[in-house]
Order: sequence, then structure tokens, then C-alpha cells
Amino acid sequence: MMLLAMVLVGSTVVASNIIGEGMSPFQGTALRFGVAGLGFAALWIVRGERLPSLGWRDWTLLVLQSAIGNFAFSILLIVGLYFTAGAHAGVVVGTLPAVMGLMAFLVLGERLGAVRAAAIALATAAVALVTLAGGEGAAGSISSSPLVAIDGRVVLGTAILLLAVVCEAVFLLLNRALHTPVPAFQIAAFMCAFGFAFGTIGAVVEWLFAAPPAPSAAAILGAVYYGIVPTLIGFPLWYSGSARGTAADAALATAAMPVAAIALSALVLGETVTIVQVAGCALVVVAIALGAWKTTDK
Repeated sequence: MMLLAMVLVGSTVVASNIIGEGMSPFQGTALRFGVAGLGFAALWIVRGERLPSLGWRDWTLLVLQSAIGNFAFSILLIVGLYFTAGAHAGVVVGTLPAVMGLMAFLVLGERLGAVRAAAIALATAAVALVTLAGGEGAAGSISSSPLVAIDGRVVLGTAILLLAVVCEAVFLLLNRALHTPVPAFQIAAFMCAFGFAFGTIGAVVEWLFAAPPAPSAAAILGAVYYGIVPTLIGFPLWYSGSARGTAADAALATAAMPVAAIALSALVLGETVTIVQVAGCALVVVAIALGAWKTTDK
């Protein structure tokens, strides 16, 4: 279940690419969370869920989680894909476990250790490798193109994608700060509700001052897919699987995400997957595996 959930998460890179080509990031984010929010609202009623009893501090944290880890992440992922390929983005976003470990060390003062340090170093090497490799090729299968001169667009896109990863890591860290534990289903529902509100506000402001063009049919379908499959279906799959497995299993399952992102970018978007991108993905997978090994030692 967790592996399937991570494959669905990997497909968000492809969906974000399609959304970015035919719809503004604010429109796409509002539609994505609107669709997912309606689904969670229906499930909330069917399940007979009740609002948790939370203080103002926990409600504030939930709003911040949505603003940073959902809304900002979605916007930055779409914008980052303006400048990079989906396969490239898959490698960068796959560094989330390493970034999470680094932030836990820097912000929370958690022990780094040799294994976690090695995982962070490998993830850093992966991002540097695919960034220094520069632009993307034309449609086709794996290419053996050598390293080229640094592409400023790719560097900018990588920086934006890394900022998106940092936002997602902050989301996970903020979840630790909640005083009252909130069930995973309710957190997902709240994140979609708040994300829809932020996206709608952004889309209205954008419409008033920038007058973006009408969304394309492909972009609308991409946003609807993003809302239903990776969000509404993927989230329960992940938590259902993680409830049955160990923390190490969950950590290792995240390795499926960058692999799926690269494979789907080639299959759906017709991108060329370069040897450098494959090597970067391999480094990320090894970094994730090290993180899973570290988890077993806790």
C-alpha cells in the first residue's frame, strides 16, 4: 500500500507539469484542493467524524501546515517545473527524507550521526549532479548525453523545487509540534480545506490584477487527477499501509516516489531520461535506503 501511495505521489510531478502548461499555479492549486476537499467532506460525513477539541495554538499550527506544506509546496512545484523537466524534479523532490533529517538536526537539535550525514551527502550530490547536467533532451528514451555548461534556468528551477521540499519538511516538523494528536484523516481534510481557501484567494487576486488566460482542458483534468488520485486516494493508502508496517518500511517506501516520477515523465510527458538523471535518482534511492536503515536503529 505504501509503495502504491508513493507511486501516486510521484505522479504529482507529471500532473503539476501538465497543470503549469495550461493553468496558473493559483488556479490549479485551488481546483486540486477543491476537488480533494469535496471528497474528504463526503467521507467526513459518512464516517461520522467530529471536530477535534483543539486550542488556538494547534489550530494556528494546522493553518501554518497547510499554508507552507500544502499551498506553498504545490505552487512552488508547479513554478519549478516551468524551468526543469519532470525527471529532474523527481530527483529533487525525492530528497525530502534527507532534507527532513537535515532540518531536524539544524532546527530541533537532533543527533545527526554518520549514517544520516551520509544520506544527506548523497542526496546533495544527486541534486548537484542533475543540476550541473543542465537542460533536458527531446522526447525519446534514455540518453547518454554528457555534462554540459550550467543552465541558468535549470539552476533557478532547482532552487525553487528545493524550496518546495523545504516547505514540505517544515510541514512534517510542524506536525510534531501539535499539543493534541489529530487523526491522519482529519489532518488531510483540514489541509485540503485550508489549501482550497489559500488557493482561491490567490486565484481571485490573480484574476483581478493579472487576468490569466482561461485554463486548458488538459490542465483542468490534471488538477482534478491531482485532487482525486494522489490526494484523496493516495493519502489514505499511505496511512493504511504505514499502520500495518514499521517506520523503516515507510521510510524505504518513499524510494518509489523519485523512480515513479522519472518513469512517468518519460511515459506520459515523452521526456528523454538521461543517464545523469538515472544516476541522480539512484543516489537519492540509496540516500533513502540509508535513512530507512537509520530508522531501524532507533
